Amino acid sequence: MRHPNERPVRAVAIRLHAVIHGVGPPVLILHGFSGSTGTMAGVADRLSDWHRTLRLDLVGHGRSEAPDEVAHYSMERCVEQIVAALDILELPSVHVIGYSMGGRAGLALAAWQRRRVRSLLLVGASAGLEAASERAARRRSDEALADRIERNGLEAFVDRWMALPLIASQARLGPAWLERARRQRLSNSPVGLANSL
Repeated sequence: MRHPNERPVRAVAIRLHAVIHGVGPPVLILHGFSGSTGTMAGVADRLSDWHRTLRLDLVGHGRSEAPDEVAHYSMERCVEQIVAALDILELPSVHVIGYSMGGRAGLALAAWQRRRVRSLLLVGASAGLEAASERAARRRSDEALADRIERNGLEAFVDRWMALPLIASQARLGPAWLERARRQRLSNSPVGLANSL
């Protein structure tokens, strides 16, 4: 099996970190909030014998840039950044696997750039909340979380995030896996996570 090729790609006005691995039909793999290319490595490894996998650290995550300007984090800009990365890597269309926030980015890519998406597999993602009141409550909740990240620091956020029932259920994967996940989350930029919210 070939080793992954890691490289920065200039995507619109920022640099995204990309990991490319394998050969065959291309599959774009997008991580969830506070994740990175590393959190999706197991998925890519299992596909790389039959597919060329592309993992991107989304804006503000992993080894991608985390600009201070919040405009870079809108879903429209995120899709522009993904398309720019696909163009640089000469991938006119891809299969997409997206988890949570990455699933939402994949869904937006499919909706706004239909010709770029061959198929779409979403895990823990939706098109969003239907009711305006629910969207407003979620916005307030996300803004409060962003404020806590900036005020209390990344370590306090990661400890609290990993204690959430959905994330805490990953304890069944073992202490070594949990420690790797914690270290990965701690490698994110606090500004990047706050702005992503």
